Amino acid sequence: MNRLVRSFDNWIEVPISRFVVDLNRRPGRAIYMKPEEAWGLQVRKQIPNTEEIEQARKYYNEFYQNLEQRFNEMLEKFPHVLVYDFHSFNPRAHRENPDVILGRSNMPPYWQPFVQKLQYHFQNTLGCDKRVVLDSFYPGGYLPRWLHQKFPQKVCCIALEFNKNIFMTTAGGRLISKKFKMIKNAMEASKPIIKEYLDGIS
Repeated sequence: MNRLVRSFDNWIEVPISRFVVDLNRRPGRAIYMKPEEAWGLQVRKQIPNTEEIEQARKYYNEFYQNLEQRFNEMLEKFPHVLVYDFHSFNPRAHRENPDVILGRSNMPPYWQPFVQKLQYHFQNTLGCDKRVVLDSFYPGGYLPRWLHQKFPQKVCCIALEFNKNIFMTTAGGRLISKKFKMIKNAMEASKPIIKEYLDGIS
């Protein structure tokens, strides 16, 4: 996903694992203590000690403090900010798996028409053989929820979930360059749509 992130002028990459602290979960659930809190995965050999938990909490709090400062700085220059929150998911056999999900977690109705506009864009750009849906089983996590509550009608954060099968091999997880480029081009082509819409409501 970092290749998609770097298609844009501003981006945030987190240098630590979500299994240390998950920045996309609310504070009380950000540190995985049991497998059932991590999709059934055994991510720890032992429960973290008090010092490790405090370090993880400190990192979490500092991340959101820095994020708030950064968005306040951007909103001094621009009336609105759009955020793509990039994710990918492993398809599962027991459910219907779309190709792209645009999550609108706790998004104010103010932004709904815009997200639908982007849905049409990605559907048309990626092709009729791809399914681009809203919300589904990944409506978005804590980060977009926090941004919408902190900056109502100023920041629009869309959780973008890509099915791994549309850009990498099932066995071995090898990137398929041609398919990945198609997604990257669709992201690039969304920039003028974003600018036109945000200029229109400014």
